[in-house]
Amino acid sequence: MRCPRGIKCTNYKKRKGQALVEFALVLPFLIILILGIMEFGWLTKNQLAVANATREGARAAALGKSISEITTTIQNGTTGVPGSPANLTILIKRDDNDASNGYNYTIDLGDAAADSDGVVKNDAPAGAMIQVKVSIMNQPLTAFFSFLTNRTISVSVAMRREP
Repeated sequence: MRCPRGIKCTNYKKRKGQALVEFALVLPFLIILILGIMEFGWLTKNQLAVANATREGARAAALGKSISEITTTIQNGTTGVPGSPANLTILIKRDDNDASNGYNYTIDLGDAAADSDGVVKNDAPAGAMIQVKVSIMNQPLTAFFSFLTNRTISVSVAMRREP
């Protein structure tokens, strides 16, 4: 190879593989960076999907929907999350007292008897606080980052039962 016009090329032959060596040194860091961005994006997407589904489930509970309708709403909202709906843990509790006790969600939400139209609603009285908590183990996109493999995505939302 010839040197460009007007440039003295005394060390040109010694530097032929310099770019290749630099690329080989930088490539592992670039791959780790790209995998990290993908993995944290995946985790964030799953976290947002679970949070949105939990919020929708809590809204259904606040409207008086039955337990099966609330559960179905949450499961439908998490269809894009790996492991859902089989690995979802859904806890639905209520607290009938006022805020003076700090909202201790100790009563499991259940279904009331069907009304005259055959519609089943939950048994929370109007004004009761209902807490919906959804958890699922994160399944990472890549197995490269071991600290993300056993991470639990857990979201809790509380809403007041509407009359």
